[in-house]
Amino acid sequence: MKPIEWVVNTMPKTDDKNLPVMALDEIRKARSFHESFPQYSRTPLAKLDHMADHLGLGQVYVKDESYRFGLNAFKVLGGSFAIAKYIAKQIGRDVSELPYSVLTSDALREEFGQATFFTATDGNHGRGVAWAAGK
Repeated sequence: MKPIEWVVNTMPKTDDKNLPVMALDEIRKARSFHESFPQYSRTPLAKLDHMADHLGLGQVYVKDESYRFGLNAFKVLGGSFAIAKYIAKQIGRDVSELPYSVLTSDALREEFGQATFFTATDGNHGRGVAWAAGK
């Protein structure tokens, strides 16, 4: 088997203001947020033996997102977390303070009020945003 080739990243650091969204703390918040949903379950890994053989690899797995919240799409994760972060910002709280039970509560509805969330697609992302907004 041919060894994996790699090189050290020598690109200069970036001043991209959007990069912190991928910080480990934000990733932990997103995971905790989604795990608070009663509909949440870990998505299974599907083992692709024939693909592994074809590629000359020992094993290949893919994450099967077809069960994600009954939507057959993983994009609900980004949309729901973005909605929660927006609401948290509007009420001066951190998204980590808004698990599903708080986000869907009458108390939060009274504190936050009402908002309309929309997207320019009716594909996976659009279904995810609509589902999350409905919750």
